[in-house]
Amino acid sequence: MKFAAKKLTRSDLTFFEHQFRLQNAGNQKSINLNANIFVNIAFPLARSTAGGHPKKFPMPLAIYGPGLRALPHTMTRKVIAAGGSQKNWRLNGEFVADPDFDPERYHNLQADDLVVFGMEEEAGLPTAMTLVLISQAEHEDHTVMEMLLEILNRKSMSMITEQELLLISDKSPENHPIRELLDTEMDEALEDAAQGSADGVKRLLRRRSPRRMSAEALKAAQERAQTIGREGEVLIDELLTGMHDKGEIRQSTWVAEDNAINPWDFELVDNDGTVVRIEVKSTNGPFTRKMHISHAEVEAAADLLAPRTDLYRVFEISDGSAWLQVAHDIREFAEKISAAAQTMGEGVLPDGYTIAPNALAGWTDPVHLAFDDQDQD
Repeated sequence: MKFAAKKLTRSDLTFFEHQFRLQNAGNQKSINLNANIFVNIAFPLARSTAGGHPKKFPMPLAIYGPGLRALPHTMTRKVIAAGGSQKNWRLNGEFVADPDFDPERYHNLQADDLVVFGMEEEAGLPTAMTLVLISQAEHEDHTVMEMLLEILNRKSMSMITEQELLLISDKSPENHPIRELLDTEMDEALEDAAQGSADGVKRLLRRRSPRRMSAEALKAAQERAQTIGREGEVLIDELLTGMHDKGEIRQSTWVAEDNAINPWDFELVDNDGTVVRIEVKSTNGPFTRKMHISHAEVEAAADLLAPRTDLYRVFEISDGSAWLQVAHDIREFAEKISAAAQTMGEGVLPDGYTIAPNALAGWTDPVHLAFDDQDQD
């Protein structure tokens, strides 16, 4: 997600039906999106996609605020590139009326109030937006407004870094909706849901986080999970290759590279001939983030006639590095899960399980992993 802040003009306020009738500021009915920010910096591919012609990008919206209004007002509007010059980009579509559940929600907005955009993307193009309105008329918005004005520094619109937004969120009132944009708990729930976790779905439904409940958000989370999973496996492949080169193991095979549905990822042979299967569970979050394990992986680990399975937990993946902890021989743990599944009755078989790492005992101490970026001869 990309973030930006904008100072609202009287013309921008016409996006809201009540303000359109109040401001007498023309017939715009939209919020201007400064092309030097929205296009040149945030979404440069949008201009070439428009190709010099009027272009509409459908845009699911969730509007929070002003003040502590945490119940989102959701709808679909459009980002419109108007005219051949592509200078005018607007959030448009139709009026935003006050919602039935809050019939005076937008009545106290005024010129020089602020809006913070959280902008989802796919393939370099905008796909959804979360808007947080910050109003001079709302006492709870004052701290957030002061910090945003420092970032804007007299500009009408500016990008905001995740670090800047995190600092603003930390200084905001505890229940301020600005925190919705960087809610790590809900991001974790979305990651879990994308991997098939019922617990993740329940947490999303309980909090009703609209920007994390769209089809686009789920698809993006699934793609991120695949990327993170792949990155974790690459790190483990480099680790095992290094161990082989040092003579610490006899052989290693990246089984999942050739067979993506295989219920374990690697197989190694120790110098004494012992065969070990390795299942890799990766996350860019902390070690304690829950893991999703398929029933096929459980059955493979529980097989009494098969080699033992070690679980490699790769966590805090960032910029080509991560940390690793290992739970050796998870057969007993897998047997308990498999036995419990058999009690569910004929015709019922779970697809997978969400497991907290502390459900497994005997984790090794953390080891740091990093990509070898040296050129190879």
